[in-house]
Amino acid sequence: MSGSSASAGDVPPPTTSVTASTIVAEVVSGSHVLKIDGFSQTIGASDGGSYVKSGRFVVEGHGWRVGYRANGDGDDDGADAGWISIALHLDDPNVDGVRSIIC
Repeated sequence: MSGSSASAGDVPPPTTSVTASTIVAEVVSGSHVLKIDGFSQTIGASDGGSYVKSGRFVVEGHGWRVGYRANGDGDDDGADAGWISIALHLDDPNVDGVRSIIC
């Protein structure tokens, strides 16, 4: 016989399947300028670990506030004297899954 043909007992070669997927995370950026007038007067205002909060601002539909502490982390140990703390607070009730990166 000429030519080749598969007989009933031959196994066909395996087929290869290639798939791909992409996950795209939505990234939004914004900025806010926090100006502290009268820095020395704010030192006593943030005693006891509480933040002095900025006015509310909105980035991509979410409300935010900047928290500021003139005494570092607010501990009474004095280790943070001369330092300030800044924190970003999400100011939207009932919102889950929103994260922020401060740089």
